[in-house]
Amino acid sequence: AASRWAAHCAAASQLQAETDAALDALNLSAFREIGLFLQSGTRRLQLAWAGSARDAPPGGPRRLPPYTELPAAVVHTATADRSLQLRQLLRHVVTNVSPHVAVLRARECPNLTAAIRSLVSQLLGPNVNTAPACAFDLAVLAGWHADVAARRASGRVTPQPTGAPPPPPS
Repeated sequence: AASRWAAHCAAASQLQAETDAALDALNLSAFREIGLFLQSGTRRLQLAWAGSARDAPPGGPRRLPPYTELPAAVVHTATADRSLQLRQLLRHVVTNVSPHVAVLRARECPNLTAAIRSLVSQLLGPNVNTAPACAFDLAVLAGWHADVAARRASGRVTPQPTGAPPPPPS
């Protein structure tokens, strides 16, 4: 009986190790796909607008996009049992895609106004100077993004958010 128990424990341990390795490979693949999606979506839009500007008649008005698209992805989970994967995803996105990440939790965003306020305040970061009565609305986010884009276009280094990214939903 003891040898059967030892064999069972060894088989269970081996199966668990193989399952963990498969899940890690699956998570890595999903993280890579999310990063590629975020990086390529905006690039495709920019190329489409650049193509329409190239097709404009010489000396004619350049057609500029009516808006700026921010790369974004949403990860929705119905349960809290994915905290390890969400922390790994957050670390991957911050490291490989963009340091500008916001995590919205349902319990902290009971309505759209609260969700927008949380989104904007997280993206601005803790060290951004704002007016005391700042509304933290989409106009503020658009101004912040225009400033980041202008710094990037001028070749100045965009300061990284100094606060650590928020932890994923628990």
